[in-house]
Amino acid sequence: MRVAVIGGTGFVGGYLVDALLNASHAVSLMVRVGSEGKVQADVWRKTSGDVADKSAVEATVEGCDAVIYCVGILRESPARGITFEGLQFDGAVRAVDAAKSKGVRRFLLMSANGAKVPGTPYQETKKRAEDYLLASGLDATVFRPSVIFGDPNGKMEIATQLYRDIVRPPIPAPSFMTAAGHV
Repeated sequence: MRVAVIGGTGFVGGYLVDALLNASHAVSLMVRVGSEGKVQADVWRKTSGDVADKSAVEATVEGCDAVIYCVGILRESPARGITFEGLQFDGAVRAVDAAKSKGVRRFLLMSANGAKVPGTPYQETKKRAEDYLLASGLDATVFRPSVIFGDPNGKMEIATQLYRDIVRPPIPAPSFMTAAGHV
């Protein structure tokens, strides 16, 4: 089976690409400029581009049997063009539309636990992408992971980052006080 993975250079996507290749699937991978070094696997096809580029999205899904869209961000950086709206909704819409126009019937979307409208911009863009996919007529699967953690393999992964930034020693010892003084 030929599978397009959009978001395949990220933490979850890297694991998906490896699992697909280990199961003898051919992977078509979209790779953003500057992320070429994140691709260690020998994939069937690499397309340079990002989810804002309709032609790159179409080239990634062309000839595939399924598409997996696993783009997700935790923080926006509008000055760099990194927004929830652009990546988690508009990009997903482009990928769904490309799948339909190229005859790809199967589409898997990584959403997020707690996706809802109204909600935070993160939650709302994830939920709107789900709704768009589910109304598309494609054979759709939405999966909603909660916190994802594991060996980051050199990629950003939130649980490892939290451990590194908050939990890892030295841990300051708390001082508990009562009205009478130290406990």
